Amino acid sequence: MSPKQFLLRASILCLPAFLSGQTISFLPPVGAFLGGASRGSDLCGSCLAVADFNGDGKMDIVYTGRVLSPIAGILLGNGDGTFRNGVTFATGFFDPTLPVTVGDFNGDGKPDLIFLGNTAKVYLGNGDGTFSGPFNVPGCRNFLNRGDGSADYVSVVSVADLNRDGRQDLICGPLVFLSAGDGSFTAGTTLPADALLAADMNRDGIPDVLMISSQGIFTLALGKGDGTFAAGLAINNPFGFKTPNPGEYYTAVRSADFNNDGFVDLLGASRDGTTLVVLPGRGDGTFGTPVATFGLFGSVVPSQINAMADFNHDGFIGLIAGDGVIAGNGDGTFRFPVFVGVATEPCNIDAAKVDSLACDYSHTASAIGDFNGDGKMDLVSGYVVGSADNNKQASISVMLNSGAGNGFTAAGVSAANWTWPVGPGSLVAAFGVNLATQTAFAPVAATTTTLGGIRVHVRDRSHPGDRLAQLYYVSPTQVNYVLESYDNFAWVTIERVGSPYVAQGMGVPIRYIAAGLFSVGNGVAAATAFRDTAAGRLDMPVTNCVGVNCTSVPINLAGAPVYLSLYGTGFTLASTAGSTCSVAGRALPAMYVGPQGTIAGLNQINILLPPILGGSGFTSITCSLSLNGVAQPPTNAVKVLIQ
Repeated sequence: MSPKQFLLRASILCLPAFLSGQTISFLPPVGAFLGGASRGSDLCGSCLAVADFNGDGKMDIVYTGRVLSPIAGILLGNGDGTFRNGVTFATGFFDPTLPVTVGDFNGDGKPDLIFLGNTAKVYLGNGDGTFSGPFNVPGCRNFLNRGDGSADYVSVVSVADLNRDGRQDLICGPLVFLSAGDGSFTAGTTLPADALLAADMNRDGIPDVLMISSQGIFTLALGKGDGTFAAGLAINNPFGFKTPNPGEYYTAVRSADFNNDGFVDLLGASRDGTTLVVLPGRGDGTFGTPVATFGLFGSVVPSQINAMADFNHDGFIGLIAGDGVIAGNGDGTFRFPVFVGVATEPCNIDAAKVDSLACDYSHTASAIGDFNGDGKMDLVSGYVVGSADNNKQASISVMLNSGAGNGFTAAGVSAANWTWPVGPGSLVAAFGVNLATQTAFAPVAATTTTLGGIRVHVRDRSHPGDRLAQLYYVSPTQVNYVLESYDNFAWVTIERVGSPYVAQGMGVPIRYIAAGLFSVGNGVAAATAFRDTAAGRLDMPVTNCVGVNCTSVPINLAGAPVYLSLYGTGFTLASTAGSTCSVAGRALPAMYVGPQGTIAGLNQINILLPPILGGSGFTSITCSLSLNGVAQPPTNAVKVLIQ
């Protein structure tokens, strides 16, 4: 088999079942707010919220952040997904980044705000985009002194009508504050532990409070309806309750009906951060057996589960975690993430090639709202990018939900091993429904950007405008193409030739080395070999394929040296120095790592097989590649037969 035949066969073997499902699609991000640059610029996970602050029926955004000092303000929605500046709020210079929460604290039906700083400040909405206040809430602050002399940060204020007087009250750490209706609050009961969230867990119409101790122990205090609570009920905590950042667990647990049974459930990341877990509520304040969804967290950040909505109109609650939009199945499990990529500032492609951090950004906050009035839940994101002189810049972007869009369920995973992120210049596979009207292969020697009646557009921050991707294969359910991008995320869309083109699609997460090795079925390596003889190069078969079945051909190491070429993708930027492959438990230095040279998207690793490996039999090979001297995660395993 030639490398071209390997490429086509290995990358179009099957449709991974986990990539099926209903589609979600967005328009590319549009900048809504650009903060100034400074070394202290930041934007926290609870620094965005959405409401109609000026009463015009269009959703607005409240933001907080930090440049040299904290900033806070309103972005008024124009009803078409664009925004204009509204009021700004005075903030104290020594306040940290200020989490913000929306509530109705005086019962007039107009959204109010509370900013959590050195002292919590309440602003009462006038309904026209302006506010009265601030009204301080003494005792509610982001830094609480504990009774045992210790101290901790509070990053979220829970808002609920705890005493059923029509006004929403506050829970700040373990402290309850009851609204007086005029912007002031009276101190109420003190809970035995910090509040994580308030929700009606036993269906009596009264908010209950989920608490967490400093040791990560969960208790649920059932509300009595007068601002006090029954004794806490201990419940199982399957979640990751603490991160290296003080108080970060406050944003990691959410409540909603994730299994569609009418009861409120809890959701969070597992303690090791690899799994999404739902703790199903029974509707009486107790909970059932945790339900886990495995394999979601790659580019998804489990500690940033900070917005929930039904994004695809199937009646099931989904969520946003970092750059992943994850649809729910309605049974407590979730689907393959749809990636978005929210930054809009350009990044330097030349710098990215030599510095893997050149295009990085941190997606810290998310909120949802219908910003263009089409009934679909759109996404507003806060993020921080790097700038010159070690400065950072906090920004906000908006992405409009375009519905089913192109039919993508995944816009790009490695065609070698079905994983993400992918590497720059990778051969990737997109999956979905109704992607192309016919099945077509690209001509062997052609560079093809139109195939089967479609084109694939790629947009990123490293290039101006859209570019057309080179296509190898298209069908109604799969498209294989070459993804040339050095950005953290590339925006990928489909154009149907003859129809108006709309840039609606998904993001593909990119990492500078994301190596995958091709196989031709049953783990058999997509590989070639040759023997270096006195008479010249002698090619040797490594596989034999009859129909859909491929088997390994024995590699005889007796005689002249044998070189093995493994084919893969995702490691165009890898360096030969420092790269190794493990064969039969023996580490062998790579003789060459990089592009294959004649086929776009295809990479190659060459190793010399020493005679001592003779007789190893059917053996596994994995490779650990180097990027500028830094070892990268190992490749998937492939197999060859050595006699």
